Amino acid sequence: MKQPDERIHDLRRLFFRVVNKASHLARRPLDYGTGDILHPSQMHAIEMVGENPGISVTALAKRLGITKGAVSQMVKKLEELDMLSRYKQRGDAKAVLLKLGKKGKIAFATHKEWHDRYDTYFLRGLRQMSGQQYEHVHQFLRAVEDSMNRYLEDIPLGEAVNHKAVSEED
Repeated sequence: MKQPDERIHDLRRLFFRVVNKASHLARRPLDYGTGDILHPSQMHAIEMVGENPGISVTALAKRLGITKGAVSQMVKKLEELDMLSRYKQRGDAKAVLLKLGKKGKIAFATHKEWHDRYDTYFLRGLRQMSGQQYEHVHQFLRAVEDSMNRYLEDIPLGEAVNHKAVSEED
């Protein structure tokens, strides 16, 4: 049986392999049946709008974790491709709402079919977990998220990691 430090090291390696694969998938642009190549961030925006017709630009930005300005730029590009369209609700000239365009409906359906086909094994494993196993995994992932948030806050983009500052905190 492995010692606790060996188990932690194994889990850490496995976790980073999974993160690297997810990162690779998250950067891979694909055609979702429309003839247009979409980046995963664009497809996730289409997915959010498809799941939440009439979602506002503000709400979409919040759900995607990006700025309203970034969402507006993305929506403009997706409108040009007939993936999304903007509209205003009667009585509220301020709120900009979104719905799927003709090609967006195709991409949304194709993306859902893709997930239904490829997520089967993953979802089967999740459904077989006990409540206690779920709580452990959830707690672990929240701790990882908290750790990532600290990294993002403490290490400015492009800055060198200060070894002394890191070792002094330990």
